[in-house]
Amino acid sequence: MKKLLVLLSLVVLFSGCTQQSNNESVSASESSLQSFQGIGVLEFNVIKNQLPPGSSTYLKLRIRNNALGKTAENVVVKIDNLGFYSLLDCTSEPISVDSLSNLNSVKHGVNAYYPDLFESFEIENNDVITCGHLYNAVVTGADLNNAYVTTKIGERGDSPLSVEDELFLYDMDADLTVVEHGVQRLFRSDEYEFYWGILAPSEGMINNIYYKQNIYYVLTYDYSSENYFTVVAMSSEEVNRRRSLGESLEVPVDTSTTAGPISVMYNYLPVEFQRVGGSSLEYAFSFTVANNGAGSLSNQENSIIKVILPEEIDVTSNCGDWWDVIDCSEFSDFISCTDTITCDELAVAEGILLKKVDPENIVRSYNLQIPFKISSVELSDLRNLNIPIKTYSFKVEMNYSYNLEGSTSVHTSPIS
Repeated sequence: MKKLLVLLSLVVLFSGCTQQSNNESVSASESSLQSFQGIGVLEFNVIKNQLPPGSSTYLKLRIRNNALGKTAENVVVKIDNLGFYSLLDCTSEPISVDSLSNLNSVKHGVNAYYPDLFESFEIENNDVITCGHLYNAVVTGADLNNAYVTTKIGERGDSPLSVEDELFLYDMDADLTVVEHGVQRLFRSDEYEFYWGILAPSEGMINNIYYKQNIYYVLTYDYSSENYFTVVAMSSEEVNRRRSLGESLEVPVDTSTTAGPISVMYNYLPVEFQRVGGSSLEYAFSFTVANNGAGSLSNQENSIIKVILPEEIDVTSNCGDWWDVIDCSEFSDFISCTDTITCDELAVAEGILLKKVDPENIVRSYNLQIPFKISSVELSDLRNLNIPIKTYSFKVEMNYSYNLEGSTSVHTSPIS
């Protein structure tokens, strides 16, 4: 599902090159994202990137949320480093709908999620979009094409996400395009196209010489990973049998992970238990949290790892070597306690473990261990029923904010 977010008014649209943060060309027809991407930037380019002095064009950023990921929230995009280039305001010059790609997606996609935006304006092939049309501003007569939008946008200084499901494009007081925009949610497979109108500097501003400017975007969004793993308990007799026959100790198990730049991987190792002796079995399993994307974690308050343990497994008291003492007031979305609680107490009370993550610890990878024990009741059942192999599923979630940056270039040469 594609949605169009128009941030300028121009008469003619031109084609141009597309680049990402690694300066590699990106095809506009790209149909899929990699597993290490949450929101991917499919296009970031200036249409007609060779500009005469004083002329205008537009800057386009196209993003898509991974179909195998999770819903992205609090998506904010900002452009920076404009140099001598400036943003166009919302003028009466129209955008030809014919020149926009994927007309049907634009028409039906936007209406599907934002039906009020086009309540009184049906887009047809020969129509144009003006500021008033796009925002359904209540204007009449001669003022129609010159209408600046004063509805559905925040006061000056408001966050671009401060109103439920609204699109923020123009400063309410100055009627100018703003550099930062946002949407509250981007569902799986959804796309957005952001446009900014830009104006080239005059010959005098560039001293009549060739001028090149790299323009940057910064994309920030909240995301999560959801992972299901399995701990395998195997009797010592079964271990010895497999080894004597040269068989692998690995047991085929189902795993499930969602796409995204932050991955969680379980380091597989079967847990061996004895047929006799011992009232409980203590062990540890570990997993690795890794940043496989092209960006970085941001906002430490939103980076939280949550482990949901199976009923048959409890953590040991020394889980505090890896997991925090929890201030319940900081984790109200996850637990219902009102004081502080240790990791082993939390595991008993809620069946979960929680940990804040410092982004500096996940520059590339970060290892965590969970010291656990199989309960005496469960262990007795394994022994008495002669069960050689038993699996226990657990879930690891991570909620985080992610930054992605990239650049493209625009050039201006003197006419003479």
